[in-house]
Amino acid sequence: MTIADAAESVLKEIGTALHSAKIADEISRRSLYQFGTKDPAGVVSQALRKKCRDESGNGTFVKAGPNTFGLAE
Repeated sequence: MTIADAAESVLKEIGTALHSAKIADEISRRSLYQFGTKDPAGVVSQALRKKCRDESGNGTFVKAGPNTFGLAE
């Protein structure tokens, strides 16, 4: 499972946008992904920014605030 897949799973269950640190905490708590870094929130933020909705409407996530992401659905 990728970080983006794990984040999508967390956000679907929570039902609201979350800060990347909270997403990283939930991913770790649920054992969806093993982070090999001292900054899991930064890794999550970077991964989700790459998959944010673009001008053409493609993307899984939306940026709801600073380092805060929700689902584009």
